[in-house]
Amino acid sequence: MKIVISLILSFYTLLGAQYTIDFFGNKTFTKKRLYKELGFEQTLWQKILHKKFRPKVEEKLIPTLYDELKLFYQEQGFWDANITAKIQKDTLLFIIEEHTPLHISALATTSDFSIESFIPFKKGDRFIVSQFVKMKKDIKDALLKNGYCSYEFIPKAYVYKKEKSVVISIYLAKGSLCKIKTISIHGLQSIPAKVVKDHIYVQPGDIFSLSKIDESYKRLYSLEYFNAVRFDYSKKIDNQIFLDINCKERKKVHLYKAGVGFESDRGAIVSFQYKNLNYHAKQISLDLFYADITKKVELGYFMPSSITLFQNRYDIKHTFSYTQDRFDIFKSKEITYKLKLLKEDYNKGISFGLQPSHIQIADTNESCIERKNYTLLAPFIDIFIDKRNEKFFPTNGYFLGLFAQGSLLDGEYFKTSVKAGIYYALPKGVLFLKGTLGEILGNKIPPTKLFIAGGVQSNRAYPFRSLYALDSSCKIGGKSLLATTVEYHYPLDSYYLALFWDRTYIDSNTLQFNKAVDGVGIGILYPTVVGTIKVYFGFNPSHIVQNSLGLYIGASF
Repeated sequence: MKIVISLILSFYTLLGAQYTIDFFGNKTFTKKRLYKELGFEQTLWQKILHKKFRPKVEEKLIPTLYDELKLFYQEQGFWDANITAKIQKDTLLFIIEEHTPLHISALATTSDFSIESFIPFKKGDRFIVSQFVKMKKDIKDALLKNGYCSYEFIPKAYVYKKEKSVVISIYLAKGSLCKIKTISIHGLQSIPAKVVKDHIYVQPGDIFSLSKIDESYKRLYSLEYFNAVRFDYSKKIDNQIFLDINCKERKKVHLYKAGVGFESDRGAIVSFQYKNLNYHAKQISLDLFYADITKKVELGYFMPSSITLFQNRYDIKHTFSYTQDRFDIFKSKEITYKLKLLKEDYNKGISFGLQPSHIQIADTNESCIERKNYTLLAPFIDIFIDKRNEKFFPTNGYFLGLFAQGSLLDGEYFKTSVKAGIYYALPKGVLFLKGTLGEILGNKIPPTKLFIAGGVQSNRAYPFRSLYALDSSCKIGGKSLLATTVEYHYPLDSYYLALFWDRTYIDSNTLQFNKAVDGVGIGILYPTVVGTIKVYFGFNPSHIVQNSLGLYIGASF
């Protein structure tokens, strides 16, 4: 109380003054940590220049900082910490006497659910309140993710101030698995209820899964029909959950997006998109894309939950596009209509349809590629199985994808590719392995359909679309592709350091892999809510001058 009174009195004598903050007597925590707890952090520029960090505070905020510092030490187990604030010229000095902190003298658990990995304490550790609170939340989340909603969970921390000790007791009975009894959808005005039901990953009778609820939430937002979506699973009787989904539709159905940027794969980019989000629950879109090597105009018509096949409702998407592409030794112009049916579940997705197109090949080196027009009628199917533990930054699990496309008329070929990836959590970091195998059968193949590699999703020692058939003197794609990746992610604060090795085989003949090129290097990965931001630098170890710097956002499929 004395310190607060003295500080209040000082306001009137030195109104508007600012003081540099400093600490004395802090043994357990660095000044950097204390600054952070008080809300002061170095800017990126200050970190780069290694400038001495000496934050300042206005006089009127000193009592607030004192209270926050006192509370922080108490939360960290220093209940008897004595903190004094002194003003010395232009410096606010916090003098800290930590004293002996609370320590854990006993830890007792009774549980029929595995919780060992969530308990951050052991006997003799300093008792930290925030860790105890986080432990309780993590255990509850784990129970919900595994389908338990009617558990009995009693975590207790008994504090003995005189002995400076804490006894932790945890009792947990997980109960029976919970199931979803009913799903009720509220707030819809123009969107049919079937659209919501078909784009969530839980159904009546399913075992409750918090992971599926979270992914359903993201899936509904991705449709862009709603301003807000909320899942309420608080209503339950015994082990039956009555799930409520509350939706708030967009009032503005006209959406405009424009962007200017740069990608290491495609150079300078200008883009524009218009979308009508609720034309009788359908979506009409116009996309314009301009880059150094690609120009594209696309009209789209999306019809959610429009057709029923094999007792499943599928979305339908129509697209009509005109694309100009520039490759190293030829240019192409393509007019394409695509009819695609798609269905996405929690662990798998499938799309199939028909793609008629007309392709014009021009400005070619005729010794390798002839000027020619192709009219194609190409059915296709794309299947993706996703068993990763997370969608944005997985640390465990695997994925498997299969793509197949055939063509008739001027182009007679059958193209397939299989891709697989596995994530394996190590004691420190994550190991990621990926492989892609592709083959093309046939002789009448447009050069735009051949396999080409290079770029951040392929061999990162080479720029985008710069690796052609390695057994050919022409810069033309191959009929066979085998690409592998070994990558290790090492955690560093809020980002990851990546070390990788890419190997790529491309052959002009089918089912042959005679020559390979390697790419090794490093990268920085920064997970965000919209995907992982990735910066890579790779080089060919046999030819170091061959290197490439790449920037990418998204998953490494």
